[in-house]
Amino acid sequence: MHFQRLAETMLSIATALNGGKPLAAANGTGYASVAAGVIADDRELDSDKGDPEVRKDPKRWNGESMVGRRYSECRSEFLEVLASFKEWSAANPREGADPKYADYDRRDAARARGWARRNGGKSMPATAAPMTPPFGSDQSLESHDGMPDDGIPF
Repeated sequence: MHFQRLAETMLSIATALNGGKPLAAANGTGYASVAAGVIADDRELDSDKGDPEVRKDPKRWNGESMVGRRYSECRSEFLEVLASFKEWSAANPREGADPKYADYDRRDAARARGWARRNGGKSMPATAAPMTPPFGSDQSLESHDGMPDDGIPF
């Protein structure tokens, strides 16, 4: 009884996160639902529209511009920021805009998450700062094998 109520609550939350539309089941629609949002599956990413071109960098992105690159050519960190922006854009459409554009933004967000997973697995959170030497030191934190050398032997 409690599990059924929990499942119904989770489904309603996931549906709300998906713009009020029912979630696609594992029926070949190309999308799978997860807590962080919707992620496009491999079939969708390999389709003719599965690798869109970046037309504009999100304002929250502080790294190298990705304009003109395909999602498959972008870093996972960028794609996570792009997916977040596309979800926000879908949830906050411009006044008088055709609702189909919000749907396009949701699909692009799912594709960005799919490519982020495919390109690098788990990526850093978009708010994480790059690693810098402690206290402004000019010593590198990298050892000869590319791993952080923090003095811990394991």
